[in-house]
Amino acid sequence: MTKIHIDLSTKRHRRLSVPVWVTAAFAVCAAVYSAYNAYGYFAARSFMAENSAYLVNAKAPSIEEAMRIKDETVAVNSIIGRKAFSWTTLLTHIEESVPASVTIVDIAPEPESGNVEINAMASSFDDAMSFVEKLSKSGRFSEAFLKAHDEKTIGGAKKIMFSVHAVYKGRA
Repeated sequence: MTKIHIDLSTKRHRRLSVPVWVTAAFAVCAAVYSAYNAYGYFAARSFMAENSAYLVNAKAPSIEEAMRIKDETVAVNSIIGRKAFSWTTLLTHIEESVPASVTIVDIAPEPESGNVEINAMASSFDDAMSFVEKLSKSGRFSEAFLKAHDEKTIGGAKKIMFSVHAVYKGRA
């Protein structure tokens, strides 16, 4: 007796299974992405339409109001500039120029202009001038000059108190 095996399936699914599933998955992803972009586009358009209607009906601010807004903007920009200023970098650049016999007393930078005022104390006038020269030659400061100096006796020793002005080039 001979057995007959009848297979009614077309076996098409074996040949096309991977490309069909990949294509279907790609089509679903494309449809979802397109819907997401369309939603974002129409939401932005709606927002712009609402705000443009507000701007059309808005009154122009008075001169006093405009000046107040300008002053607030300048103050906020100044705060942002000061936060962006790197004290660590400035102090590192100054430290590279300080001779062993000079002690920094006070540093007052102006981040907007780059001007830096440095008050320091030295053992001698030559040490103070050495500091000014090193600042100038460092390449990080320009226009360094001795603004003022004064001889004081501190703890029985004579010290030179001096002030230096320079323009800091290391600001961002």
